Amino acid sequence: MASRLRAARLGAVLLTATAISLVSAAPAMAQTKAKVDKTANEGNFHVRLNDGKSVPTLLIGLRLPDGTALKTYCVELTVGVRDNAQMIESPWSKYPGADSKGHDNQSDFKSSPDKVNWILHHSYPTIDVAELGKTVGADLDNNEAIAGTQAAIWHYSNKVSLHDNNTPDVKAVYKYLTGEKNVGMKNQPAPSLELTPEQLAGNAGTKIGPFTVKSTSDKIKLTADAPKGVKVVDKSGKELTEATNGQEIFVDVPADAPAGKAGFKLEATTKIDKGRLFVANDGKPSQTLILAQATNAKLAAQAKVDWKAAPVTTKPTTSTTTPAPTTTTSKTEVPATTTSPVPPVKNTGGLANTGASVITLSLVGVVLLGGGALALVLQRRRKRA
Repeated sequence: MASRLRAARLGAVLLTATAISLVSAAPAMAQTKAKVDKTANEGNFHVRLNDGKSVPTLLIGLRLPDGTALKTYCVELTVGVRDNAQMIESPWSKYPGADSKGHDNQSDFKSSPDKVNWILHHSYPTIDVAELGKTVGADLDNNEAIAGTQAAIWHYSNKVSLHDNNTPDVKAVYKYLTGEKNVGMKNQPAPSLELTPEQLAGNAGTKIGPFTVKSTSDKIKLTADAPKGVKVVDKSGKELTEATNGQEIFVDVPADAPAGKAGFKLEATTKIDKGRLFVANDGKPSQTLILAQATNAKLAAQAKVDWKAAPVTTKPTTSTTTPAPTTTTSKTEVPATTTSPVPPVKNTGGLANTGASVITLSLVGVVLLGGGALALVLQRRRKRA
């Protein structure tokens, strides 16, 4: 009986572990999304490239879901910008260029992204127009600052040069940004907020988890969506309203909770640094853009759990079977009876002498029998006479 109970408990544990392992372990990752918004554009100034073509330059507007406007430069000269194109923030390694159909097959961005990044950190709009003008020795306006900066970016992303037939102010900006002072600058980590895994299952009476947080944000808000009594806690069991990078999170379900589900959401505001790429992700080619100025973005990630009610544990009834006793026949030795001689009892007149009474009665009986026989003989003689 005990062995059967142990096997049942082991089976329950294995089933629980299997259920947890079958649930998706994919991370819940928040990525920055935006769409092209021409209403947020700035500038409109044509420059002439060394092949003689005149092309427009401008800061291209992106709009985040919360309404924040971003300023970007173009890093794909021969690809047009689609208005309302859906874009997603991506690392430099995901630059499409010649690797993707519909993108620039002459792009050289991947060979010099650090040079482009240096330009973004040392020119407009990161540096205001007046300060940039002092640095390059020119009386600049916004359009000239944008034009010279965009031409310098194309120099590294598309291997083109600025024609001599451009305004002196534009050429001054271009020469400064492509000159010996441009030593390149490494990119900063992408803003991220990630939960791994995004879903788990378990049983009531346990802490379901862990969910691991990974984020570039210093402060992360945590909001639980759970039934009464169910808590979102840390490893020590403390209820959480905030989370930190690297933290492990659990959902603590009471033992008496019925089967159910819960979830929690993480929200953070994090910095998107200049130099981050935005690539079209709606299935249609659109010009790849690079962020010209740092901004804040709101990120979110969430996770879910579900559980089964704890199994009802009934106290096992133990029936004790008493084995039938084995009977062994053994010789029982009966102790020998020893008769001790009884001393003669003196007749003191107080007690009846039982031995004497028996003899007397025997003699009386003999006399009576004899008398009866004599009377019978005499009676027969009388009849004969």
